[in-house]
Amino acid sequence: MTLALTLLAVLAGPASAHSFLATTDPSQGARLTDAPDSVALQLSEAVAPGSVQISVRRSDGSEVVTPPPATQSGNAVVRQPLPDVGSGVYVVSWQVTSAVDGHGSAGELAFAVGTDASVEVPAGATGAPDADPAAAVIAWVFFAGLAAASGGLAVSYLTAGSARDHQWVRGGVLVALVAVVLRTLGQVPDVGGGHWSAALALPAAALLLGLAVSLARTGTTVPSGLIVAAAAAWSTRSHSAAAYGAAGAALDAIHLVAAAAWTGGLAQVVRIVWQDRRAGRDVWVQPVRRYARPALWLVAAVSLSGIVQAALLLAGWQAVWSTTYGQVLIVKTVLLVAAVSAAAVARLRALPGGQPTLLRRVTAAELSLLAGVLGAAALLVTTTPPTPTVAVDSLLGPPPIDGPTVRAMDLAGSLTVDIAAGKDRLDVSVISPSGGVEDASVEIVAVRPDGTTSELHPRPCGPGCFTQEWALPAGETRLQVTAAAPGWTGGRMEADLGWPPPTAAPDRFEAMVQAMRGVDRVTLTESVSSDSTSDTTGATDATMTGEAFVDLMPWAGGGVVDVRPVEGRTDAFTFYLPGSRMYFEVVTGPDGRLRHQRMVNPGHEIGYRFDYGPPASTSSPTEQDRTP
Repeated sequence: MTLALTLLAVLAGPASAHSFLATTDPSQGARLTDAPDSVALQLSEAVAPGSVQISVRRSDGSEVVTPPPATQSGNAVVRQPLPDVGSGVYVVSWQVTSAVDGHGSAGELAFAVGTDASVEVPAGATGAPDADPAAAVIAWVFFAGLAAASGGLAVSYLTAGSARDHQWVRGGVLVALVAVVLRTLGQVPDVGGGHWSAALALPAAALLLGLAVSLARTGTTVPSGLIVAAAAAWSTRSHSAAAYGAAGAALDAIHLVAAAAWTGGLAQVVRIVWQDRRAGRDVWVQPVRRYARPALWLVAAVSLSGIVQAALLLAGWQAVWSTTYGQVLIVKTVLLVAAVSAAAVARLRALPGGQPTLLRRVTAAELSLLAGVLGAAALLVTTTPPTPTVAVDSLLGPPPIDGPTVRAMDLAGSLTVDIAAGKDRLDVSVISPSGGVEDASVEIVAVRPDGTTSELHPRPCGPGCFTQEWALPAGETRLQVTAAAPGWTGGRMEADLGWPPPTAAPDRFEAMVQAMRGVDRVTLTESVSSDSTSDTTGATDATMTGEAFVDLMPWAGGGVVDVRPVEGRTDAFTFYLPGSRMYFEVVTGPDGRLRHQRMVNPGHEIGYRFDYGPPASTSSPTEQDRTP
């Protein structure tokens, strides 16, 4: 199971989670003479039909009115019918939720009909479809439950240890637990077999919250720690986690925990000042002062973590007012500023002046505003952050290579270089886990089959995109590509491109998949590298069935292209998954089973060795069944 979690962690990204896009029709960058009657997306696993959201817009930003999308092939293919569209450039934004592991995936593709890429897209940004109201309500209930539980734990602090409200702790935790269960049931219709590991975050949160309920009558330390851990588990499903991994999840968890503690503590202050409004000043002033001390730090944590997340997720200033995500963020910010203003009045005027009526009013107003902040946060959680629009030339990139294609892909420092070469063209992409890299540069040296060298100077065609009309000579040409980009560790990769390429052999891939699905038990050793200039991580072992391994792979649903034997070898071949930009080199045994697999995706190189144990007819393994 460790291997499965590692694989899913390194393959996650802002545009896709764990339902990988295998291929599309039309393909990204296609230039079509006639308009297609539909757009098809083939994914690596089934999606929940009700989760499919697709929007189509023209290059001027206007929406194309389309009929509802449909799913096919066991819900692994999504097809969006198109009306009669004229010439122009079209951008398709899509969003789905996996029916297997409950993770969301989103992305875009662009194609042109009867036109070239000479026009520009107006400045601005567009986002994926709007939030799911039901999911937003569930998220708000979870946030409110955490806040209530946090407030109950804060009572002993506010009253200097003289009281503790178990009822608030238990009630808040149970409310949050209900939200977790509802979210899990709504997003993970099938978590059986080898697929459930990716959906572990929410059940983990539920278990931690349930444990907190049982410990609600103990001290505050253990329940507080469990509630924080549950919030952290919830944050692994956040936009920040999808885009920036563990660091993004930690940032979101800080934001969530600080907001819950601020709101929950304030709720107890409001309760105290209203319940004791007929008592003397000394009864309520001490709890309020004790709350005011950490509240300043909680406000700072909420504000700073929110600002950082917005800066990381928003696609420029224009996205703030031109997208649903940005508009909800504006509402959240206004409510937050109003809440901070109310807190300032309470701290600087009502409390020092001993004005209980004013204090009751401003704290109640602050609490109402924070409830609105949590509501806006719930909407943001269920709204996909926007992606920027760009010039059409950058949007389309070069058209797909027509005819046989030679491919190579490898790390160059922490960047990934993706190479595609046809008879008369060379395309080189410098990519990261979030896509093409802005301001990337390449230096390319070609060593021809006769030993002579030449420098290539391709033209830019978008972020991290370079293309050049260039004919590969017959024989094997070595490309030496040095890639660099601001903020990234650059490096050099080398690739041997043979021309003409071997004849495509898709049957090799199908035979390998069939052979692996028939394996009862296999032990895999996995190694991962995210930078060619540093060592790979330590090897990780896992044992599972061949069926479970296949279902973990992005190629499980097919959609691979350019399946070609490795020149001079009968046991090795390569293939490419265009929708998710992944390159695979595999070695198989005479029985078709995998002995070694090397996978390169944006930002990672992952190697696998396979051990099937001794054959049934012998007492020790043979070389055939061992990985090299």
